[in-house]
Order: sequence, then C-alpha cells, then structure tokens
Amino acid sequence: MAVVAYTMDERSRMCGGLGHCIDFYVWKGLQVVRSWPKYTYQRTERQAVRRKVFQDAVIEYQKLDEKEKQHWREQAYGTYMSGYEKFLKTYLESH
Repeated sequence: MAVVAYTMDERSRMCGGLGHCIDFYVWKGLQVVRSWPKYTYQRTERQAVRRKVFQDAVIEYQKLDEKEKQHWREQAYGTYMSGYEKFLKTYLESH
C-alpha cells in the first residue's frame, strides 16, 4: 500500500496529462484514493439504436396521463423500482 502525504479537502482530484486523474475523497469516514477512470464515448451503430429506443421509452412515459402513471406505480409496488423505472424496464425489454 502506498502512503501519500496530501492535504485533503472533502473531495479533491489531481490530474496529469492524457486525462489520468487520482481522486481523493472521504467514504464512511475513511480517506480513500482511487484512479479516476477515463471513459470513452464510442458512437457505435448498436449504441445509437439502443439510445433511440431509450429515448422513445422516456417520451412514451411522458405522454401517459396520471391514471396510467399510477398503474405503473402500483405495478412497481414492493420492488426496488419506481413506476417510471418499471415502465422503462418493461418498454426496453419489449423492444
């Protein structure tokens, strides 16, 4: 394990070249340091298709009236999801 001498605020980040960062933060009272991941956004055809389906799902949910939204809330009752999440899950699984 490395020992780092660093004055830490609630959350700090040190970055070098090429997007490499080290993230210092407090988690459950412990001082933690991690390498900050560098995400790359790749615009693949497959991603574009899935993003469009997700966008369509959100638009369809927004079109629902309050009674229909209440139906999805009831469907989600007792699960870890909200009615919105349940609707999206069902929509995405069917497309």
